[in-house]
Amino acid sequence: MDALVHKHDNPVEKLQAKELALRLRSALTQLPARQAEVFAMHFLEQMSYRQIAKTLELKTNSVGVLLHEARRRLRNLLTKQNGTKNQ
Repeated sequence: MDALVHKHDNPVEKLQAKELALRLRSALTQLPARQAEVFAMHFLEQMSYRQIAKTLELKTNSVGVLLHEARRRLRNLLTKQNGTKNQ
């Protein structure tokens, strides 16, 4: 997630990216363990669905389902956090 912060040269973008990374870390702790693990392996460690499936002894389709559900939950959690922040 720190890679999000280093992509930006603009100080405002850097701050926004850092804030997003912190919010994402917090939201990841609220996911079921398997979803968080698969999400991290795919998006942070850049592993393919096949690599994740092999490592965790899952079917490739199961990895896709776990990632889909993790993204949906994260989207909801981050939206809630954003709504709370703006109130």
